[in-house]
Amino acid sequence: YGFLGDVFLGFKYITTKTKNAWILAGMFSFLSGHIFYIIALFMEYYIQAHIVFIILPFVTAAAIAVVYLLIFKKVGINFGKLLPFGVLYLLCLSSMVSTSLYMAILNKFSIMALVMFFIGAVFFAASDTMLTGAYFKPGKRSKAYMAIYSVFYYIAQFAIAFSIFFLV
Repeated sequence: YGFLGDVFLGFKYITTKTKNAWILAGMFSFLSGHIFYIIALFMEYYIQAHIVFIILPFVTAAAIAVVYLLIFKKVGINFGKLLPFGVLYLLCLSSMVSTSLYMAILNKFSIMALVMFFIGAVFFAASDTMLTGAYFKPGKRSKAYMAIYSVFYYIAQFAIAFSIFFLV
């Protein structure tokens, strides 16, 4: 889903007329991947009788989303017509990060695959935060800004993919 999301986001440069449609397609592609990650985290790492660890990730994600939206507004990020989809994506991304954190806590950070996934999720959130600034804040971003975003994104993808190595 991530690869497809990257392809869709790349298409936004083809024409300004359909830019939002490509961004939306990219968002939903990545959102789908995040949902599958969340399901996989619960299936693989949830320990029965710890009901609070089902609720906490989503409460934390909602709190993170509210903080992000307040910060975004303060720094001039404007989603425009894509705001509802941006909020949905933000909730899903925050849920993936917080689910990986709480599953790592639940398992006492003893499972290397889960720790690697959590690190990847944090870098993914960092790269998406920067990408949000690049897409939805007026003005041009410097080459250094975009380079840092890219480094964060590739660290995220590598860490998440590398976490599979520790499953076998």
